[in-house]
Amino acid sequence: MKKDFDSLDKDKSGFIKGKELEALVNMQLGRKATADEIRVVGSMFDTNEDGQISLKEWEAFVFQPTAAANDDEVRNLTDDFHLTKEVIEQDTKIAEARHAQAMEVRAMCQMLAKFNKKKGFYEQDTKAAKKAFQKQAAKDGKVGSISPSEFRDVLKTMSFSEVQINEIWDTMDLNNNDDIDFNEFKKAFDHYERFAAMMKTLVPIVVGKGSLNLADAEKKAKASFLNIKEIHDDDLLTPDEFDGWLKDLKIKSTASDVESMFMVLDADGSDRVRCGEFVTTICLQWEDGTSNYKFDQNAAKGAAATPANATTVKK
Repeated sequence: MKKDFDSLDKDKSGFIKGKELEALVNMQLGRKATADEIRVVGSMFDTNEDGQISLKEWEAFVFQPTAAANDDEVRNLTDDFHLTKEVIEQDTKIAEARHAQAMEVRAMCQMLAKFNKKKGFYEQDTKAAKKAFQKQAAKDGKVGSISPSEFRDVLKTMSFSEVQINEIWDTMDLNNNDDIDFNEFKKAFDHYERFAAMMKTLVPIVVGKGSLNLADAEKKAKASFLNIKEIHDDDLLTPDEFDGWLKDLKIKSTASDVESMFMVLDADGSDRVRCGEFVTTICLQWEDGTSNYKFDQNAAKGAAATPANATTVKK
């Protein structure tokens, strides 16, 4: 097994990473892999999410029992773990969809706050959603829908990249007719509502109440994350660990609410939440896109920080 690992570790660094990981995924797919496919396969091995696969992580994956208890026979990636082309492609689609919806919710948080400054960041309602929609749609005179250029113009002011804007657009334009009508906008708002209901309870617990700047909010959020008793040595939260943490906090929520919240926290779709993802999500309401981090607890004046792994909406 170490021989297999060493054969992939071309630069003898003690890790499989970069081009080496790409070569592994290409081999499993029988073709050149996409960046998302490489990331999805990498996340199966890379349990501490440091961007590389150690021999220990390789052994943990390859030796994991798959049939009988205490069976530690070396496994074949295709036969025993079903790491086939079809599985990789399907898992990649799931991860892409999760990431896109996380970006959609973050964008809705920002858009609603931008056009409804009198309402709290997580206090936006259907009336506020209609106002935000009308404000965006009115720019070109066609008030019944938001065009790609109107959509881009708004999100560009919020520090979203071209790749993220395109990803969010494709998620919200449900009928693929190159505009977003209010029904489509409302669907995205429904996702926001579920997320906001949880955040309205969670944020004060994590960072406390009162006026904070972004730096202080980030510091408190990071400390809170690292103190979660469900966190293990890898500083990552799985869905079950996240659910357990919410129960520890006595936050009442349905399974659907927990799933929705975790999805937004898990911005890269890896099915694990890193400290950085947790902090940026908790601190969404402190970022106003202009490096001015003043925050009014009752009337958010800003919008969200977005995760780094961002990828162009039609012009």
